[in-house]
Amino acid sequence: MSQKQRILFISEQPWERQAKLAHALRDAGVSVMLLHIALPTFDASKYFDYVLPCASPWEVLDVAMRLNPDIIHLFSMASDRTAVVIAQNTRAKLVYDYKDMFENVIVDPPDRWRWETQRYLVERADGICARDGQIDNYCRVNNVELKKPVLRFPDYCHGMNFGRKQKLGLGDDLHVVMVGTFIPEDVFPQWASHGLYMIAQAMAEQRIYLHVYPTAWTFNAMYTRNESIYVDLAGKTEYFTLHQTVPIERLIEEISRYDFGAILYQGEIAGMPENFLLNRHYEYGTATRMFDYLEAGLDVIVQGCLKNQASFLAEHDFGSIVDKNFIHGDMRAQLLQWKRDPARKMALARAREELTVGRHVSELLELYRSL
Repeated sequence: MSQKQRILFISEQPWERQAKLAHALRDAGVSVMLLHIALPTFDASKYFDYVLPCASPWEVLDVAMRLNPDIIHLFSMASDRTAVVIAQNTRAKLVYDYKDMFENVIVDPPDRWRWETQRYLVERADGICARDGQIDNYCRVNNVELKKPVLRFPDYCHGMNFGRKQKLGLGDDLHVVMVGTFIPEDVFPQWASHGLYMIAQAMAEQRIYLHVYPTAWTFNAMYTRNESIYVDLAGKTEYFTLHQTVPIERLIEEISRYDFGAILYQGEIAGMPENFLLNRHYEYGTATRMFDYLEAGLDVIVQGCLKNQASFLAEHDFGSIVDKNFIHGDMRAQLLQWKRDPARKMALARAREELTVGRHVSELLELYRSL
């Protein structure tokens, strides 16, 4: 009997992607382990054969060397001390998996060390598992020709049997949800670029319910600020609701109540500063929430300036791509038309089936084998 391949995931701050990949790998007969420092945003015991929280990067290194895995799959938001310690102090085969590349996100990094060490991680890795096209722009900006395998592997859908809730949008009621990282204009004006407040106002004016599930730090920033414009808006209208962050095991069921999942952006129109997020981040980057919406059975709306995500929708023929004037037109009439279209529901169901991580895990296994 052949021994299972043993893959060690290392992530200083685990997020949803690790759970999805581990779920599919275990179903494919691979033993998957996780070492982390910050608490995951999911119940790790459901996805991994072995999980150990560590107190420091050096403890992670010590445990990793004793586990002696076949491959270390190294996750980092961009760069962090745990990833660097592992990369510098082990000879194990490494796959580097980023969430963002600094070349696509930040005009001037607040911490030069992180910029330089991310470049080191790209160079040190034996292979790269890329969730989007940011690695392509990294190579273009830095005039780099990567002589190592690079796998484009989106976040995909879990493909698990998450529960569903009864729809709130009965009759002509319309419920739209937005999930993820938002930068509140009144809390971080030097970083704000999404224009969420303008979007929320426009939907409220057209009697469209907007439900926002921000990350924990965004939610706390909104509620710890005196006279937050978002908290004020939520108190003034029933059409805007701020929800607390929920773990992925609950998120899919929670948002299944709504009609549409949206990824919209109004920063340039609102004249907000772009001195944190660069336009090429929107061109090359992607968002996990597109797959969360699809998994929850929601119709998906993506703004065309988010080119990587818009092209993904077009390639797989589901959802709608809208322009910057969408929120200023008759949104209500358009959304009602889409809501009543049975062909759209069929397209969403087909895409959800095609885009489960288990349908594509063989590509990840091939990357591992190539090392």
